[in-house]
Amino acid sequence: MPASEPATPPKMFASLKLRGTPVTDDDKLLDTHFGYNSARPEITRRPSHDLFECIEQSENKRLTDEQARYVFAQVVDAVEYLDSLGIAHRDIKDENVVIDKNLKVTTLFSCRDFLLIMGFQVKLIDFGSAIGVDPSLPRPTYQIFYGTAAYASSEILLKQEYKAAPAEIWTLGVLLSYLLAGISPFPNIRDAVDGRISLPVNVVGEISYEAMDLMRRCLNPNPRKRATISQVKAHPWLRGKQ
Repeated sequence: MPASEPATPPKMFASLKLRGTPVTDDDKLLDTHFGYNSARPEITRRPSHDLFECIEQSENKRLTDEQARYVFAQVVDAVEYLDSLGIAHRDIKDENVVIDKNLKVTTLFSCRDFLLIMGFQVKLIDFGSAIGVDPSLPRPTYQIFYGTAAYASSEILLKQEYKAAPAEIWTLGVLLSYLLAGISPFPNIRDAVDGRISLPVNVVGEISYEAMDLMRRCLNPNPRKRATISQVKAHPWLRGKQ
């Protein structure tokens, strides 16, 4: 399945519509003082669901190989674009990925409808933990962890200094497990520290070899040997070559 358009930055979901809605006397005074008219912007949102909701509503509470690839490819595109700007999100997880069909109608469709249509857009939200550096300079290391513990990389769990980019790849590996298996790849912290993926046999049997290979490369406990974002994007499973 094709990924989203390359070099497309994450976009805001809110669109502004000018409507002549009633305003208070205080608002009118502020508008007069600053030279605004009475037409005030009203924020509206297009129908969207976070990825957690969509996984929960999917059959067997996990996505098919094809659906997971379509979603994951767009998240990888966003991470690659951010990385080129020196930005790391640092809190990638299913609740921070939203699926938006970009519908022009106001009716909310179910998550299953979105996934069946397979024409949806995936967007990364909540940049409260993000960090930005000069992309032309060597990437710094960090000591303080920002993000969600269930997605913390091996080196972070060991309380070692870490670089944002390899830790970001780890979160992609955990996200991929939630997409394909509906659960974390690690039953406990010890397994996470060792990078030992442990998924139910019946679930693993339905995940392709290439998808599992990509998950393992993202979840290598050694950050120096972990896949880079370029390697993730070029992986055969993500490119649909199996």
